Amino acid sequence: MINIDKYIHDLKWQDGIWRSEEDDAVSYPENGHNSFNEIEENSFWFTRRNDIILEAVKRYFGNGLFFDVGGGNGFVSTNLKKVGYDTVLVEPSFAGCLNAKKRSLNHIVNSAFNTKYFYPDSAENIGVFDVLEHIKNPQYFLKTVHTILAKKGILFITVPAKKILWSKEDEWAGHYQRYEKNEICRLIDENDYEILYVTYFYRVLVLPIFLMRTIPSFLGIYRENAKKTANQHEIKTGTKTIFDTIMNDEIEKIRKGDSIRFGSSLLAVARKK
Repeated sequence: MINIDKYIHDLKWQDGIWRSEEDDAVSYPENGHNSFNEIEENSFWFTRRNDIILEAVKRYFGNGLFFDVGGGNGFVSTNLKKVGYDTVLVEPSFAGCLNAKKRSLNHIVNSAFNTKYFYPDSAENIGVFDVLEHIKNPQYFLKTVHTILAKKGILFITVPAKKILWSKEDEWAGHYQRYEKNEICRLIDENDYEILYVTYFYRVLVLPIFLMRTIPSFLGIYRENAKKTANQHEIKTGTKTIFDTIMNDEIEKIRKGDSIRFGSSLLAVARKK
């Protein structure tokens, strides 16, 4: 059992979860955590993103703990824990924390990620996986993350990519934007991080998203709901081999540190200056 007292303060221990006194509002669909909790294990998108994240963590991880900030139901944390990384899930939604607890995660913090609860210069590795797009002021958030990161600490980021892919699904999910590569690089650089690696991924999903979400949204005929989202997370048998082949190639590129030129998501790794 690891000791996380040197990282957190002013939180109460309740039923296996460190909790703040506040209920932090997040731009996220109501009941979103419970909806995604039902589909994550069988979702092409969630499982393959875990594969991508794991390769990045293997390549760039520093010493110490891994803080999965805004980690929802703990799907990423659980995967990292399985292969030996000590993880701390930080999630402002209590529903997400309860779902994470059912996955037998040992270190769960139900709070916002700020210096009110986390010591400056303490966290060695921080992951914010599909979190920035839910934050209205990502500049302020990345400054806060920088303050909490230890000296030469490592930051891992994933975000949805390509503004041309914006759809009603993004609005339903509580996104403020999708990112281009130059935007995420500028955002990281302006907040005093050294960029170590940036790449697109999920190039196999660009066309399906454009055809199934973007165009119907533009025409005003897209109707977003949790059931439709769940169906879109499943890959039909006839296309699974093709999708897996392309994803295996992307994972191999990321394992080697090569960049992918386009995709529906972005991965960035940076070090605190």
